[in-house]
Amino acid sequence: MDDRAANDCHMPDPRVLVTGFEPFGGSNDNPSRQIVQSLETDAPLGVAMCTGLLPVTWSHAWPALHSLIERHDPTLILMLGQSGKRPSVTVERFALNFGQGRLADNNGFERPPGPLVEDAPLALPATIDVERATNAMMDVGVEARTSHDAGAFLCNAVLFHALASARPGVRAGFIHVPMLPGQSGAGEGEPTMAADRSERAVRAAIAALA
Repeated sequence: MDDRAANDCHMPDPRVLVTGFEPFGGSNDNPSRQIVQSLETDAPLGVAMCTGLLPVTWSHAWPALHSLIERHDPTLILMLGQSGKRPSVTVERFALNFGQGRLADNNGFERPPGPLVEDAPLALPATIDVERATNAMMDVGVEARTSHDAGAFLCNAVLFHALASARPGVRAGFIHVPMLPGQSGAGEGEPTMAADRSERAVRAAIAALA
């Protein structure tokens, strides 16, 4: 995991943690990784920006995110991941208390279906302003919409754990971005979006939410 901060996150509010995922499923890249790397080297003005890359494994994704949260104490946690089926940038409304590895993680593990946390709610709502983030992305000319939930893979899992463990006043949400043009693993006819376009959307969301 790359947990280097783009700036010193131990500054006055707002403190923003943005995470992406490493490549997975045999792909050579991950658009969320590209966005996080760009934010790391060119952080938005007016916020204390921290970034991190999460491993695509059931055993380490949430522990890696939890470590970043404990280290940087953010007031806003914005997690990013790729979607191979969606043509638009999508902001998730809910995280489900359910996980299933329909494909293997980067350790080759396929998680059997079941709850992420026993005796926890069936779903938790994102605590960012979903509509505000979506509208901000559309305002900069990027196709964006809301989505009911983040699925059942690791994107959903890290969002659920982040929401379930968040301190009072800490907001958390998840944004899916389409795969990159030419990215290995993108099937013929599957929607893609250029990295700079997805990044513009995420930057707009950060500005609106921070």
